[in-house]
Amino acid sequence: MNTSLEEILGLTALSKAKIIAGKKDIHKNVSNIMIMEGHDVEKWVKPGYIILTSLYGYKNEKKEEFINLFKKLNELKCSAVIVKLNRAVSMVPEELIHTCNKMGLPLITIDDNIGYKDIILPVMQQLFDQNNRLLNHYKDVNQKYIQLAASGATIENLIQQLDVIINNQVDIVPDLESINYVVSSRTYSSKVLSAGKSEVLKSDQFQNYDYYMRDITQYDHLHPDVKQILVKLDGNETNKGYLCITESNQKLSSEDYIAIEIAVNFINLEILKSSALKNAKKDSVNEQFDEFLAGNLPLDGILPEIFEEKNFQMNKEYRSFYCKIINSNDSEKNLLNQKITISSLENRCKIYWPRIVYRSWIDQIYILVESDDSIIEFKKKLNTIVSYIQKNSKSKLTIQISIGNRETLQFIPDISKKCLSNLQIESKLENKDFIISEDDLGILQLLPFPINKTEIINLLPDELIYMYKKEPELIETLNSYIKNQTNITQSAEHLYIHPKTMRYRLKKNKE
Repeated sequence: MNTSLEEILGLTALSKAKIIAGKKDIHKNVSNIMIMEGHDVEKWVKPGYIILTSLYGYKNEKKEEFINLFKKLNELKCSAVIVKLNRAVSMVPEELIHTCNKMGLPLITIDDNIGYKDIILPVMQQLFDQNNRLLNHYKDVNQKYIQLAASGATIENLIQQLDVIINNQVDIVPDLESINYVVSSRTYSSKVLSAGKSEVLKSDQFQNYDYYMRDITQYDHLHPDVKQILVKLDGNETNKGYLCITESNQKLSSEDYIAIEIAVNFINLEILKSSALKNAKKDSVNEQFDEFLAGNLPLDGILPEIFEEKNFQMNKEYRSFYCKIINSNDSEKNLLNQKITISSLENRCKIYWPRIVYRSWIDQIYILVESDDSIIEFKKKLNTIVSYIQKNSKSKLTIQISIGNRETLQFIPDISKKCLSNLQIESKLENKDFIISEDDLGILQLLPFPINKTEIINLLPDELIYMYKKEPELIETLNSYIKNQTNITQSAEHLYIHPKTMRYRLKKNKE
């Protein structure tokens, strides 16, 4: 955060200086000034330096050496070169002027009657005064934010304070493509018509954060085109954000960037505090939920906090289910997709059942909802949800769901244990998608753990295995026949076939 070259050239000591190249680039920042007469510029020159020279060390060199020197200075991000004429060189070659113009390196000449100290002392004083002003500004702004933080200020309060300090509109947007279509600060308001693509902003005005810039067009006939500066805030994968500053009233100065950096420091601290509190509360709720599911949280007429917040009641019936998400591999990308899938499942469930509590793990989620649905209706809704998730998933995931019976909260812990057990049994037998209830599992619920699929198959009659492999529709027929209490008409309706077809299949089954 430095003084500009344009300000330096306004000093009395440089009133007679002539800019012979790079005039369009005098907005560059200046960090220091030094005398250079030797060839080893790499050792001394730093970005933002003004080089003061008579080119004495180059007086016997060819024109190409001049050009190579200036190219090297440009590569070192030198802000300008001031050449003292008539000591070593009487004029600057036209080719060098052309090169400096092309590179955007300001080239300035002074008369030989001006001493180096006459320039160096006022420039150094200017730089010192500017740095002193910036330091005092930093202290003032930092103190304001310390007082705000001490008074329990919110992120919104911190943003409002920045708006006041820099006199420009400040917002938070979720990503670099987001646009707030109304810019409205304390002294200015306008509609945003369009915004360009955000690009990385490279500057020595700041150093602690990632900055981006984009052009926006607004409904303002005097200033239709202005810039927005975006600064990346701290956050996790699902909570990313950018501080967005619109140059609605004035362009940002060095002082403004100091205020922005301080504001971002405090906003990030507030995000960290908020995230820590949120995680602590989540851990507490999860711990309470785990205790409930384990049956260690007796419901003695008092609802736990997890249910009270969702307005669950003791006398109502609820249905729960476990859902397991299986990856084809354990890559980080797929693990992230598991998290996204679990989050999506929870959000889609809220569409059908607004009153919902859940407990999630890396690859599994338990959901408890208030529902009057029959098991058939409940399955249909879950099928719709699963189809939506798989259709919109970026990778193929296997989704397995086990549904429990509908019960009051008092009996949910027992129901959930049975529900989880059924999920584990069926997932041992099937490696594909499924949605099952207790009725679907039937006698398999009695199986002990651990389950060995081979041992179970060995217990089955060869004829049944043959039929399962060769004529699966007969197994489907038999399953429907048993589920419908051996009622042929109802079994046929369930399979969408004619009762005569049902009788024919049963005859084949018997054979």
